[in-house]
Amino acid sequence: MKKVQKEVTLTLEYFQNKADKTSGIYEGGVVDPNIEGLIIDVTNGESFDFEANEFVSNGKYEIHLSGNREAIKELGKYLIALADYETEDPNYHDHFDNVRNSSGKEIVDFVIYKPKE
Repeated sequence: MKKVQKEVTLTLEYFQNKADKTSGIYEGGVVDPNIEGLIIDVTNGESFDFEANEFVSNGKYEIHLSGNREAIKELGKYLIALADYETEDPNYHDHFDNVRNSSGKEIVDFVIYKPKE
């Protein structure tokens, strides 16, 4: 398989950072992505059992991320911005509540944490 590269340019967006460590108040953050078209399914994992000739539960969960092109690109841009975000907040994270699943129901709350240094 041949490997190819594609260079892209991203503009990362942040709210202005302000911190008061003594009171534990931190302002600022990564600008929320437009992930309206993002779909997250959490399902029971399956593996194919060749002896039984059927799929069986493997005891794991699977997380499926899908959606329209713009939502996937926005999520990727957001994750890069989050990884580069400079903050004194030791537990910086964002909540994206009621992300829909493939059935159209809003049942997934998506919480993403800034990586530890």
